[in-house]
Formats: sequence, structure tokens, C-alpha cells
Amino acid sequence: MAPVKVMDDYKVYNAHPSKVEALIHRLFASARLDLTQIDAKGKDYDPSEWFMVPLEEVQKGIELIVSGDVIYYNYDRQQEKLVPAEN
Repeated sequence: MAPVKVMDDYKVYNAHPSKVEALIHRLFASARLDLTQIDAKGKDYDPSEWFMVPLEEVQKGIELIVSGDVIYYNYDRQQEKLVPAEN
């Protein structure tokens, strides 16, 4: 596999990191890449943590999680941005 470039880093306080990760995955699920990669040994790998989301939208998503307002937003894949959830 190719090296990864870390684009941003967050510290999690007063919350379970895996729960924060689950919120991020749910928020950006519509932008998850649907692909299979074959490693150097020929083994298939289906990455579940790769998303096509602008960094600015990820940062907004983190802010929404921290504020608790994430429940009022969805990620619109076509617009490539977080939008208010429709009731």
C-alpha cells in the first residue's frame, strides 16, 4: 500500500474515541469510496475508512460533533458539503 498523508489530527476529550469515529463514519457514509484494492501479496482489501470529502467539510463535521448539532446535518455527496437535514 502507498504511504498515507495525514491531513489533520484531533485529540478527543471526554468522549470515547470509537464513538466519535462512528459518528464521523455515519455523517460521511454517502461519500465512502466503493473500491477493492489488492495488496502486494494478492489479498483483496476493501477500505471502509476512505472518504471523498473536502477537508473543510471534515473540519465542519468535527465542529458539529463537538457542539452536538451533528444530528441536524447530513453530507450531500453531489454538493460536496454538509447541509441541514430535512425533517
